[in-house]
Amino acid sequence: MAEAVYERERGRTAADQAQPGRWLRRLAAMHDARWDAGHSIRAAITIGLPWVIGFATDHVLSAMWVSFGALMASSAERAGDIRGRLPVVVGATAIGAAGFLAGYLDGLPLAAIVVIMAALGAAAGLLSGFGAILSLGTMQALLTASIAIGISGIAPFWQPALFYLAGLAFYAVLFLIEAAFAGERSRKAIVAGLVSALAELAARRAELLAGGGSGEAVEAARRVATARLDDLGTAMLRAARSRTGRGSAEADHLAAVLAPCDAAFLSIMAAPEAAHLSAAAQRLHAPSEHDAGAPPRDDALFVAIERLAAQLANPSEADERGASRSRADRARSAPLADRLRPSPTAAADAAKLALCLGLAYAVRFVDGAEHWFWVPLTVSLLMKPDLGSVFARAALRIAGTVVGAAIGALILAVMPKTGWVGLPIAVLAALIPWAMQKSYALQAVVLTPLVLILVSALTPGPFNIDYGTQRIIDTAIGGAIVLVFGYFLWPKSSADVLTRLFESAKLQIAAYVVEPTLPDRRRAAYRDLAAIRRRLDPLLAEPPPASDEAASWVPLVAAAERICDHVSVYATSTGASVPSGEARALSALGAYVAATPAARAIIAPPAAGAGSPAFSALHAAVLAELHHMDRLRAETPGLMASS
Repeated sequence: MAEAVYERERGRTAADQAQPGRWLRRLAAMHDARWDAGHSIRAAITIGLPWVIGFATDHVLSAMWVSFGALMASSAERAGDIRGRLPVVVGATAIGAAGFLAGYLDGLPLAAIVVIMAALGAAAGLLSGFGAILSLGTMQALLTASIAIGISGIAPFWQPALFYLAGLAFYAVLFLIEAAFAGERSRKAIVAGLVSALAELAARRAELLAGGGSGEAVEAARRVATARLDDLGTAMLRAARSRTGRGSAEADHLAAVLAPCDAAFLSIMAAPEAAHLSAAAQRLHAPSEHDAGAPPRDDALFVAIERLAAQLANPSEADERGASRSRADRARSAPLADRLRPSPTAAADAAKLALCLGLAYAVRFVDGAEHWFWVPLTVSLLMKPDLGSVFARAALRIAGTVVGAAIGALILAVMPKTGWVGLPIAVLAALIPWAMQKSYALQAVVLTPLVLILVSALTPGPFNIDYGTQRIIDTAIGGAIVLVFGYFLWPKSSADVLTRLFESAKLQIAAYVVEPTLPDRRRAAYRDLAAIRRRLDPLLAEPPPASDEAASWVPLVAAAERICDHVSVYATSTGASVPSGEARALSALGAYVAATPAARAIIAPPAAGAGSPAFSALHAAVLAELHHMDRLRAETPGLMASS
């Protein structure tokens, strides 16, 4: 079995590298997107309504800055628990408002501005590694700084900053109103998403056992399920940190739901019968209805699914009441340096951002166009490695801007500058949340005409459709700076970063092998492997050699994920604790997993001993996967440095 998996994955990697156009198809691929009605409605109202009010009260410029602040707030909002989104939105957008103060640099020589903004870009690059608020906030600050420096007529600069914050406040008020009514619905949506993912996992495993499915489909479904488990655990921790009684009760409820979800996940991974898994999938799709075709009541899978269904139908706050407290306490007690330590690549990324931003502002020496500031604005948007591939963002941004500028020019040409323009503004704003999930190019298609219309308020009189052409040219210049000086001139290998991530994941896997009954260990291992997947996905959309190197890592990560799967299957047979004899053997097996390939080459694998059949199966499977991983490293030069 292991040999067949090895040959299949080696063949798939070779096929990836033999098709030069595959990276281009990945680059242009659209992602699954869920329509978030609340987010869309907030964006439409807070971005479109100020424009209408501005024309009605003859304060168009002030209204434009309010709309712009709301636009940045909407763009900073990410998916997840509704109560966890607002701090990121408020923090990032508030930092963005500070960028307007860079307009006071206008009296300095252009050379000095270039040096100062390059230094600020370096600082922003370093700060981006300290969390989503600083990452998005520094990007917004660089955007608003480019506008303030490029359009001196908006002075005094504290005024647009104030109106920008007013747009944030407007957005936050609507957000809080929705959260008051939809907080319970948001929590239920997280749970429902997890249950749906478990049902999908059960269905895919049933197909595989019945001979009609594929291991790849099971792996994909398992990755979704573990991600949803992690989302629920994160929501529980966030509620546990709350100082209110309501937050405490919510944490208890989420902990009570998380426990049977964990048990259901393990049972689904271990279930040997396709019929039982099919029945479990149907039961999870309709937890309020009993399935006549369910497996016998003493079946472990049936017991786990029934416990989960009962918890969903009649939640108890007693189960694992202390679990959320202990996990929250551990999160709070982690050393501050560990929680805020930047990535080792942060200095290099910051240097690239500083170089590109300095060159973007230097364009002003040769570009006399009125809206030259779009060049540094484009660079600020694209030079964000923590938000995805720089190459992909640049290529997709240029393509999306061309289409978006055409749409914006059409709107500017057919509609007079009146309050009625608030209608297309609202429509475009409502599309932003969906477009952000779907594709970065589609996001640019929506944002470009929206920004074109808003910025048109800076110029008195009718709309100027030439702005669309300027946006395309300036975006192309900014994109070229990013591609040449932020991407192509630098080594493309990501081996050091991927090796570091894999080392961290391997240690988490080893800890899970040693303590297979702890759900926190399992979620940490799968979470670290998911982080590698997130790093690989954008690299697969880059041209060779980056895409080829990323493709070579995919089977290695898949093998590590299968080790976690084998441990999860074993965990279903142990009950609440592992027998003492097997605990010692698990410790030895975990140490062997944590060892480097070079160390494993000179030490003997740990003996299985006289453990249970479940442990013997785990022992054989883990050793087979480790052998498979070592063979992958030996045959793939790009993996030789990996731990």
